[in-house]
Amino acid sequence: MPINQQTYQNFYMVPIDNTNSYLLKDLVRYQAMHHKCKCVWDSGDKQSFERLQTIVDNNVNGTGGFYIFANGRREPDAYVIHMPIVSEQGSGLYLEDICVRPQCRHSGLGLFAMSELANLAEETGRQYLSWVVAGNNEDALRFYERFEAQGEETVPYFMSSADLRVSDHDYLNNTEELTRQDLLRVRQFCHYNGFSNAFAAFEDGHRLVASVDERGRINAISMGSINTSTFRAVQGLDVSEVLFSRELRENDNLRLTVQNNLINRNIDISAQTGTTGHMIWGINRGDKVLQNSICERFNAEILIMTDEPESILNRKFLDSRQMRKMVQQHKARVIPQTRYAAAAAFYGKRGQYGE
Repeated sequence: MPINQQTYQNFYMVPIDNTNSYLLKDLVRYQAMHHKCKCVWDSGDKQSFERLQTIVDNNVNGTGGFYIFANGRREPDAYVIHMPIVSEQGSGLYLEDICVRPQCRHSGLGLFAMSELANLAEETGRQYLSWVVAGNNEDALRFYERFEAQGEETVPYFMSSADLRVSDHDYLNNTEELTRQDLLRVRQFCHYNGFSNAFAAFEDGHRLVASVDERGRINAISMGSINTSTFRAVQGLDVSEVLFSRELRENDNLRLTVQNNLINRNIDISAQTGTTGHMIWGINRGDKVLQNSICERFNAEILIMTDEPESILNRKFLDSRQMRKMVQQHKARVIPQTRYAAAAAFYGKRGQYGE
């Protein structure tokens, strides 16, 4: 039965944890069906959902989420899965999944879920929200239009687990994983090459890898974060973008060599850290040299939702100003004392949900 038009005080956010994560199973399955994809636990991998529960329950590499309940219902009407992301814009929050049950759409529930996510991002010091949306998902595109979301200038390319093989070992001498101790070097690189140095680069779930010249100076940085696929219950790497020095931006051959080295180093690190579920690599829309190379050398493909060409995934984001505007509007409509304390008390124990 569809829910009625509601004001925000009728919706409740409940964080996903080990007392209620089992409720994800049917919601993720529905989300996959909606996108014409499959969940691995529907393909005979009986342990896959337990892997997903472990990742979310323990916030592995920053992966977390929450449910939205409406009208005192005992089953969640929506869920959100999120994780950290990093780029030149700073440290952001990436929206992996947002799903609202069909009978609950056009009720304001989806807007409430996005506003809660923006509020979480602001409370945790994130500079932006980021997500991808299929080009043929008209409902989602209309939904996101109301937030004045901006399109990113990178095209995401996808490499499957089977494709994550080191192509050569040249990277060993001219790339390195950065740590907090390298913050000064990162700032110097950004200053000399016209990039913002305001990002929080070294958080859990972030992976920054540098290309260095013969003098040990940074000439490029791949900005990656651990990404969880709920449909496949694995963790991989999402490199949202690569920052190239002014010199490399003007030299196709050098830039191509550096990209190959950075990809190989990231594949190596992924193998060591058990994050080999996939790799997503962002390339500037106008850089056909790098786009052609990653397809030929690493068997990468443009990130796509299904086999339909129109379902190419495009990155969207809200900056801090847009998030603040959304949060202010959101807080004006939420009754503080019910903002999930009441729901958590009612729904927080596994036995109260039922199986």
